Amino acid sequence: MPSLLSIPQEVRDHIIELVILHEHDPPAEPTFDDTTGMLLEPDVDDILDQASLRYQRQPVNANATSLLLTNRSLHNETKAIVARLFPDGMRYNLDVMYINDSALWPTWISIPAVANHLASINVTFRTFRYEMSAREKQSYSSWQGSDGWPPLIVFSFYRLLKNFLLIGPAPLRDKDRRRRQYSTKLIHLNFVSPEAEHVKYQRRAAPKSTKQLASRLSDRLQSLTSMSYHEANYGAFIHERIGRFEYTVDGEYLGEQDIGRVIASLQWYKPEHTFGDLPSTCRLPTFWNWKEQAIYKRRRFGLHTPAPIVWPGWEEFRHLLVEAEDHHKEMRREGRSALQCMCYGRTLWRKLQRQQVGDGGNVRLPAQTSTEVKSLIAGGGIEESIAT
Repeated sequence: MPSLLSIPQEVRDHIIELVILHEHDPPAEPTFDDTTGMLLEPDVDDILDQASLRYQRQPVNANATSLLLTNRSLHNETKAIVARLFPDGMRYNLDVMYINDSALWPTWISIPAVANHLASINVTFRTFRYEMSAREKQSYSSWQGSDGWPPLIVFSFYRLLKNFLLIGPAPLRDKDRRRRQYSTKLIHLNFVSPEAEHVKYQRRAAPKSTKQLASRLSDRLQSLTSMSYHEANYGAFIHERIGRFEYTVDGEYLGEQDIGRVIASLQWYKPEHTFGDLPSTCRLPTFWNWKEQAIYKRRRFGLHTPAPIVWPGWEEFRHLLVEAEDHHKEMRREGRSALQCMCYGRTLWRKLQRQQVGDGGNVRLPAQTSTEVKSLIAGGGIEESIAT
């Protein structure tokens, strides 16, 4: 009986290509029985409890995995074909059913091979509506925000993105998955108009059309990346792992958001504008130190950040560090636990110091600068993550 290795090379290569490029059919419509394996993602923050994010029960595996594990010969041939098919990086396809303006049901359509750093993720949004239960009808629209927070449906999409960038194409409940460093140069969101609506109803604050849905979600994602008072802790992940978003409606170009350009121009100079969960004195030094580290991570992931990049002045940043350090000392004197923030980052300080006096120069710190901050600044062996 002939085996895969005994058939002609060109035929075998074609078979391997078909396996690698295979795409699963997206679900025809939402169903709720156990055969489809849809479930509510349980690992959510309190703010997300009312927003539905649903996953398949079936494990998600890359197409090439079985071939890579068969034997050494097929492993090498499969790797070579994957490299030939995706010279610029791996491309994944994801289908998302948008249900009743309140729930997202993702299904991975195509995962050719495992890769940490992707060229693109193509996401297709399809809108579905079904007859709601009495409880669902009483619930408010997940497009409504409150107390400065973006709408809950945006957090569901954010959670979907973050889950992927943490562990890949699987829900966080999958304990067998190790956390990895995923990133992607492009997330292409294509919003597809429904052929027909299952039921007619109106829901407060819900988008009235597919184009409006696309515009609303793109606006909310832009808000998340502003790193403002409420959004800073959520937007940070997007800046560090994603190159840009592109939006289309039924294949027609709507717009894009270049995250590299956004982070390059980001600047906050008043503590009431960013990182609202931190004490006032910690917010600005945390913001600037986060920005420096985020750009370093982008470089490591191969994500472009165009010049010029906005940084604070050296004297201004020195003053912010001193204020933050004094606040931490006061907390320790009062017996309060230390804060988990980024006030004391040294790399940005060194970068600004070099810009102030020239490469290799030294700056004499003012007498009022605290001993602890002086010690932090003087510490050696710090790798410069951004070239001056």
